Amino acid sequence: MENSLNSASSNKKYCSSCGKRLARVSSKNKCVSCQRKEYVSRILKELLNKFGVGTVFNRDDLKKLGHSSMKARDYISVLNEFDL
Repeated sequence: MENSLNSASSNKKYCSSCGKRLARVSSKNKCVSCQRKEYVSRILKELLNKFGVGTVFNRDDLKKLGHSSMKARDYISVLNEFDL
């Protein structure tokens, strides 16, 4: 009985960033929350290179940079989600 419990617990996966236990079906090594934070940080890096710190921009400005309407809407939504 002890061996089966140990082998079952060894199958547990944990987020590589925060250590939170992941769902068994997860194929990723990060939890959803850390994945979202990583995504928003990539967006911020890109936008800082384009606009600089403190520059106000909107969806139309993102479209002028060549982003599709859907991607521009996604960027704005994610930034709002993190109050940025």
